Amino acid sequence: MDICLISTFLEVNRTRHFGRAAENLFLTQSAVSARIRQLEQQLGVSLFVRRRNDIRLTFAGRRFLSHAERIVLAWQEARSELTNVTQADSLSVGAVPALWDVVIEPWLAQTVDRYPEVTIWADIDGPQSLQRKILDGALNLGLFLEPPRTDELEYRELGSMELRLVSNRAMGDVDEALGAGYVAVDWGERCEADLARQVRAQPVLRLGMARTALAHLLRRGGAAYLPTTFVAPLLAVGRIMLVPGAPKLSRPLFAALARTHDIPHHLDGWLRSLSITSLPEPKSENVGAANGVPADVGST
Repeated sequence: MDICLISTFLEVNRTRHFGRAAENLFLTQSAVSARIRQLEQQLGVSLFVRRRNDIRLTFAGRRFLSHAERIVLAWQEARSELTNVTQADSLSVGAVPALWDVVIEPWLAQTVDRYPEVTIWADIDGPQSLQRKILDGALNLGLFLEPPRTDELEYRELGSMELRLVSNRAMGDVDEALGAGYVAVDWGERCEADLARQVRAQPVLRLGMARTALAHLLRRGGAAYLPTTFVAPLLAVGRIMLVPGAPKLSRPLFAALARTHDIPHHLDGWLRSLSITSLPEPKSENVGAANGVPADVGST
């Protein structure tokens, strides 16, 4: 039996509402309903009496409740014990796509050098999926552009990164840069709202990763908001340039951890050392390849 089905049953019973249970579990309401139906099919009984604004346990549901609680508790204890066994020599970190190139990759090499005895697992996923993996114990830590919306996770603001509008050629003004050829990188809803209050952008393309946006910009032309540290080597040699008059944007970085899990000692040290403001810049030699972009891309 899938432990997720039982956890969903307990959450629906706790909230007495399929919609609120879905929100707390980072699922759609239809997915929660499907899980309950699947559990009922496996048990051969109905677990809930479903009336409008009145979700109650059936007699069978009440009998199953104590068993479900014991099953989930046993699972959590087993997972916690195994986590304590393995956390001494492993570290699992995830990030939303926009932070992979900018944060995770520059720090992977430093973490491997600093903790050669630790096996590093790095993952990339959407925010809701990352939160679920942290709560399930699959990840020690997740990096986000927005603080998690659940009390089950604690988060720390690690710093902020500056975003500047850059282009592959001289632009006359901001309107030109944000018109034809503008590539919008997903830096989160707040960032997009901040930009919309100041200028009008008409993106030709929307992307989730900084490196992909930079590669497109160099190959096809255009403009994009990218972190200053990420593009510093290319700015230094004139392969890209700042768009004059464009507003600067600032994005915070949040680390999220499960409140119920112990923090590996090497993770706590890694968090203390992590700072967006001091992210290492790629080496200036062969700057085209410094950000995963072939050196001859964009050359004439």
